[in-house]
Amino acid sequence: MKLPQLALWVSFLSVPGVGLITANRLFSLINDWDSARSLSLNDWQNCHISQPIAKKIMEQLERESGMEQLDRMDKQGIKFMMIDDDDYPSWLRQIYLPPIALFYIGSRPVFQTGVAVVGTRKATSYGRKVAYDLGSYLSSYGVAVISGLAFGIDAAAHQGTVSQHGYTIAVLGSGVNHIYPEGNLKLARAILENGGTILSEFIPDTMPHKAFFPIRNRLISGMSKAVVVVEAGLKSGALITAAYAVQDNREVYAVPGSIFSSVSQGAHELLMDGAIPLYDFNHLLKDLGIEEKRDDDTYVTVKANDQFEDRIRSELTLGVKSLQDLHTILGNISITELGLHLGEMELEGKVSRLRDGRYTLN
Repeated sequence: MKLPQLALWVSFLSVPGVGLITANRLFSLINDWDSARSLSLNDWQNCHISQPIAKKIMEQLERESGMEQLDRMDKQGIKFMMIDDDDYPSWLRQIYLPPIALFYIGSRPVFQTGVAVVGTRKATSYGRKVAYDLGSYLSSYGVAVISGLAFGIDAAAHQGTVSQHGYTIAVLGSGVNHIYPEGNLKLARAILENGGTILSEFIPDTMPHKAFFPIRNRLISGMSKAVVVVEAGLKSGALITAAYAVQDNREVYAVPGSIFSSVSQGAHELLMDGAIPLYDFNHLLKDLGIEEKRDDDTYVTVKANDQFEDRIRSELTLGVKSLQDLHTILGNISITELGLHLGEMELEGKVSRLRDGRYTLN
């Protein structure tokens, strides 16, 4: 695809009332800038476009060229990957409505081996820990972690990856000029600082809308080799991602949870429908064709020296917690060792201990 063709597609998307499906259909019929400018109102209507929308398209093409929009993106540091680029993955071309272009900030997207880690925004401490540890584990093996930057499971998966300075892709349901939710702006910056990517198929100034998130979920699964649903209620958007994954022949994994937890009901439904139960991260790694690291026949998980500090900080960003709370959430560490870590962080001014004994992040 040449830049003028991309500019025309961007112009279509810039017209109020023209969504991705309509823009893609128009682009399949008309992908030459000069030809598009020469079309009459009747010509556009013959493309099954209503008269009001046809007038808006003609006004848009007269008002500002798509090339001007692309130039403006370049000045903002926004880049794009087009469907006919050599590094655009072939398996993404095969999904429903493959994106003609992906707009991104940060590193150019890398799709060699990626796993989607998704779930509810209303995650439990158990779910956040699983997502965080899975993101950390996968990134220690060079596996890209793909998620949607939402609160809850998505954020924990990104945080776990960032803790290992691994590569993660955040796929937005808005344009890249509108990071959503705003409460994850700090996390978005951390993703970029660690060499990650924030991308969207929506043009950069697109505001978030509830209708856009189910649409973007097909990209989360489409970019991945496998999809892991950590926690999900019966109406969770993560189940939409899983449905796209099944449609696109991706493996779907679900994490077993408490039978009393409403945010595990969706994951349990997936398990009943044939999803692979994820109770050992190594099983997923083997399915990806990656051997777990060994040292004298003992499995070794690669962790950064500041692993516990990163995990403590991640949990305290969600609110104040007691030593016991943190021990229950983090696990795999004695309460004595955790207390020593907290004491060191308190001496360094990173956390403070409140009068009731709970800890807060400075």
